Amino acid sequence: MEKKRKSFSLEWILFFTFVVAYVLVTAFHEPWFDEAEAWQIAKCADLKTIFFVNPHYEGHPPLWHVFLKIPILLGVSYEVGIKTLAGIFSAMSAWLLLFKSPMPKWMRCLFPFGYFLFYQYGVIARPYCMLFLAMIFVSIAFAKRNEKPVWFVLSLVFLCFTSAFGIVLAGGISIAWVWELVFGKSWKSVKEFVADRRVWLLAGLLIVAVCLILSILPAKNATAIVWKEGKTVNTNQLLYALCMLLPDCFLTSFYAGYYAGVDVTFGSILLGVLVEMCIMGTLILFSSKRHLKYFFIPFLLMVLFTGVVYGKTHHAGVAVSLVLLLLWINYSDKKPIVLENLQEKNGIFKKYGDSIKRVAVIYGVVCLSVPVLWTVVASINEICVPYSQARQTVSFLKETGLEQESIFCGYSQRKVDGEIDYNLIDSFGLEIAPYYTHNVIGNLGNGEDNKAYITHMVLSKEEIDKLLQDLKAKGHPALLLGTVPLGEIFDDITLAEYRPIYCMENIVPSIWKMNVYKKQDGNYEFVYLRKDLLDQYNLTVLS
Repeated sequence: MEKKRKSFSLEWILFFTFVVAYVLVTAFHEPWFDEAEAWQIAKCADLKTIFFVNPHYEGHPPLWHVFLKIPILLGVSYEVGIKTLAGIFSAMSAWLLLFKSPMPKWMRCLFPFGYFLFYQYGVIARPYCMLFLAMIFVSIAFAKRNEKPVWFVLSLVFLCFTSAFGIVLAGGISIAWVWELVFGKSWKSVKEFVADRRVWLLAGLLIVAVCLILSILPAKNATAIVWKEGKTVNTNQLLYALCMLLPDCFLTSFYAGYYAGVDVTFGSILLGVLVEMCIMGTLILFSSKRHLKYFFIPFLLMVLFTGVVYGKTHHAGVAVSLVLLLLWINYSDKKPIVLENLQEKNGIFKKYGDSIKRVAVIYGVVCLSVPVLWTVVASINEICVPYSQARQTVSFLKETGLEQESIFCGYSQRKVDGEIDYNLIDSFGLEIAPYYTHNVIGNLGNGEDNKAYITHMVLSKEEIDKLLQDLKAKGHPALLLGTVPLGEIFDDITLAEYRPIYCMENIVPSIWKMNVYKKQDGNYEFVYLRKDLLDQYNLTVLS
């Protein structure tokens, strides 16, 4: 009893540490584009748009936006609301890992502080904090999936609603379960098959998944489709997903940052394959043979989805949830692991099995400790280096009173033809929007309060002409965020009529694992004020 009490004391200390560390680091975190976009959609769009329109342009189910509606309707401020919501999901995952996981104590103590669970999907508020929690629910329900299939399937439904990757993982897990049922000869007749509620539950899960897939299929005018027109499969991305994605979850950093890309060479592929083989070999040796399909089928589907359909730097961490699933279900099952079976049948493994086990445990400790080191360094950098310019820029606008003036923001360019996308303002403009109750950016959603987010719709020529006419009718903006193509909107004013008064630094995400990333052509932009207003605000022009 005393030993158990001491064990639980350690878990409570670690959980308290997790919560305190999360609150501390998020207090310094400046939310960036992804977080601002999600909040603005939840704030500006009605539920009908959130459920039936936005998913075709956002690329994932609407659950995250629905949850964000709660703090917004309660009147909670932007940073407090989005960070609290992500913190609740992350803290629930940490608590379940510490107190309910069947894994060895060293695993339970290291997992919650891993880079992706704590930092990338926690401190940076993303829907993937829900994905990790959903995968833990799946892991808990797995042991009694045949006796109590309702809870298992509901966990998979929750997983589907978290993101497109959640649908992929839930699909892979379901395929593995069907495989188990079919080859396990669960039914001796058609009557038994029809009467088995697992069949009907799986059918219901399939219907949910299909509906979600249909809801997130890109619309014809979505940037995801238009910008990729004529493109083939990204070979580098596919090779990365096959050979380096899993190593990047635990030991390596082939991706140096959000926009740094990945250098796919023979050497990097070889290193990635070697590390991946070691990780998979360790997982296989310590797994029950019958459980391996629950990892490899969804993992292969994830690799194909990441490499062929869609994948960004931070999506690599989704694979960590699969590793967590495999470890959880193996340690909750008392069946012999592959290494034990080999020790019984193979002389070499019988002789060196204990040594192999010790080496594998050491390797496992390293694999879970390195992400904790990434978390520590990233958290320190988060405290010391601005992740986004938004908070500081908003403070400047409030202190000077410039927030009451008309504001235009610069635009991004299409990746295909280099043309200006008039429906996609630069990220630093969107990041400012959530700090205000109304739309302060005149060319974001045409200045309308219910459209103050990036719709990811590519406008037709007629729509662009109409938008430019509307913007021209607003008159010359007093303030410019970044370089605005004034000549495309107005006939009688250029950037020469404006002066730089403030520098917005860190306009792209700057922290990735142990790196602080700087954009090669300058990680900054300027705020410009119209010359005739300089004396009114008594501001100094930057040289």
